[in-house]
Amino acid sequence: MSEGVVKSLGAGRFLDWRALEASGSAGDVLICWDKRSIEILYWEEGQFSISCKFRNVENGVVWVFTGVYGPFTKEDRESLWDEFGAIRGIWGEPWCVGGDFNIILSQGERSKQGRVTSAMRRFAQVIDDLELVDLPLQGGSFTWSGGLHNQAWARLDRFLVSSSWLDQFENMWLKVEGFKDLMRSWWQGMLVRGRASYKLATKLKQVEYWDQVESERRLTEEEISIKKEAKEGYAKWVNLEEIHWRQLSKELWLKGGDRNTEEQEVRIGIADAFKQLLTEDSEWKADEFVKAEVLEMFKEFHEQNSFLKSLNNTFLVLLPKKGGVEELRDFKLISLLGGLYKLLAKVLANRIKKVIGKVVSPDQNAFVMGRQILDASLIANEEGYGRGFISGCNIWRGSGPVANISHLIFADDTIVFCEAKKEDMTYLSWILCWFEAVSGLRINLAKSEIIPVGEVEEILEMAVELGCKVGQLPSAYLGLPLGAPNKASSVWDGVEERVRWKLALWKRQYISKGGRITLIKSTLASMPLYQLSLFRMPKIVARRLEKLKRDFLWGGGNMERKAHLVNWEMVWVGKEKGGFGLRKLVPSNKALLGKWVWRFARAKDELWKQVLTAEYGQEEFGWRTKKANGAFGVGVWKEILKESDWCWDNMTFNVGKGTRIRFWTDPWCEDVELSLRFPQLYAVATHRNTTVGEMWDQNFGQGG
Repeated sequence: MSEGVVKSLGAGRFLDWRALEASGSAGDVLICWDKRSIEILYWEEGQFSISCKFRNVENGVVWVFTGVYGPFTKEDRESLWDEFGAIRGIWGEPWCVGGDFNIILSQGERSKQGRVTSAMRRFAQVIDDLELVDLPLQGGSFTWSGGLHNQAWARLDRFLVSSSWLDQFENMWLKVEGFKDLMRSWWQGMLVRGRASYKLATKLKQVEYWDQVESERRLTEEEISIKKEAKEGYAKWVNLEEIHWRQLSKELWLKGGDRNTEEQEVRIGIADAFKQLLTEDSEWKADEFVKAEVLEMFKEFHEQNSFLKSLNNTFLVLLPKKGGVEELRDFKLISLLGGLYKLLAKVLANRIKKVIGKVVSPDQNAFVMGRQILDASLIANEEGYGRGFISGCNIWRGSGPVANISHLIFADDTIVFCEAKKEDMTYLSWILCWFEAVSGLRINLAKSEIIPVGEVEEILEMAVELGCKVGQLPSAYLGLPLGAPNKASSVWDGVEERVRWKLALWKRQYISKGGRITLIKSTLASMPLYQLSLFRMPKIVARRLEKLKRDFLWGGGNMERKAHLVNWEMVWVGKEKGGFGLRKLVPSNKALLGKWVWRFARAKDELWKQVLTAEYGQEEFGWRTKKANGAFGVGVWKEILKESDWCWDNMTFNVGKGTRIRFWTDPWCEDVELSLRFPQLYAVATHRNTTVGEMWDQNFGQGG
């Protein structure tokens, strides 16, 4: 890098600079500054980064900036992370790291979202270990484009700062015109990285800052006003924090200086709150005349089938999703209903739920008691690769059917199965048009996809016929993987990314060990439960997630080692045995998958059971399906059946008519099979497969 090239950038004789020459595939790194504002104290050159320690001329604040041009290989990236660790080790001042890292942090930072790679996990770990904050972009989501016709985009450039740098930077530039608005937009962009307690700490720092200034000199009227606003802001966030912990006191008990300091206090508080709500002398309880008028309204509605229109008024509130919103889609719609309307709706819902299962199609997996969102995902993964269709309608031409359309619905989320034929797409488009004409609703084709299963010819022509875009497997349906290999660890990338995102919020807050344990139990442990309820988690994924929990509990990570106060195996032990009561992921996964075995045995005519029975067949009496031998779908039910043996070893029967319970070999009498309790009788029994109903002698009330 020549001096002439640098000076051509401008700033004249006040420009100073340092540069790192290109090395291999890595490009140059150039850092420039105005000597009138900043003076350099020291600098350090690495293989892929250059770091400068600066001092502000105006206020003497010392801080560090590191310019980066990231490498491409795993070994070189580790060298870059080591350089970061070295800089953090020798300089503890406020720190800013910026440049082209040549690596993304999450799936959403590239246009074609692939899987979370080990390099991305390592990058996130380094940011967490160094306690850096990722500043959000302004004006766009990506910083690089390439590929064919520049159709690939990614966010390779970013700025990472320490929390102390944020504090210093804010104080430095408050006087710059227009900077407050810019900082406000940055702050709003960073809201996703913090919670009320982080804001509380920031407000407290502002109050402490003005207290310190006041102790050194008298404040001006403007500064007194600012201090007053800071104290009011601090009081506001203290109140919000108290409300937050009070609402979550049923799941968060924090020790060692946190609010809600003792678990017992939380329990007593919850009990007292319910006792106060349920007592007759509660101050806010409605008077009897209000009760009478409400009952009169219900009677009127029952007799006349109508009520006053004003009771159905709804207030709509638009909440901005981010700062500086310009379009309607940037708002979140909140509907505020009246209390009487809610009471009426609740009564109607309680009456309707007794018959709704008979009038709502079995393809609809929402709104009906006993139907679950997981049922739809299981059917979609099994049926999408199966040998038939679930239900639906036949399209006829002349004397025979020409297309079989099948569908699943959860609320307004619909998935349709049909043959990969152009004429089938034509018939499907007709059905959708008829639906729009009859219902008055319009299908959003911009959010719809046609997803081929296997090799499909003329897929683009079919997409044009429907007017939607082409997707691909694996995809997602109802928030769960669709068409992904069941044992692939990549299907858990989204779960791991959400856990890391949560940890990034918490690591910058002051949380005690007791608080961390509770956050792990109440939040981190629940995040993978939805996917654990249907898919088997690979052990390598479980180890990664449990390592994240371990590092969060004890602090530190690969870049910083901290003592583990208790053996990690002791953490999983129950509280009654002296442990922390946390749950391991693998046993939890086994229990959740085993629940499907229990549900299949109890289910009667549910759609998901019909699909599995048609796919695999079922054993005598319909307690379970036959073994899934060979290639079936993506292996979801095949993995679930692996939990069948231990589930049945721990199940017992409650006898009704006894027509589906084997007399000798099912555990219906004191949790033990009669064949094991009376082996000699079983050995001479003539009918060993007979049922309890067949064996029972109703005349004498004893076994015959």
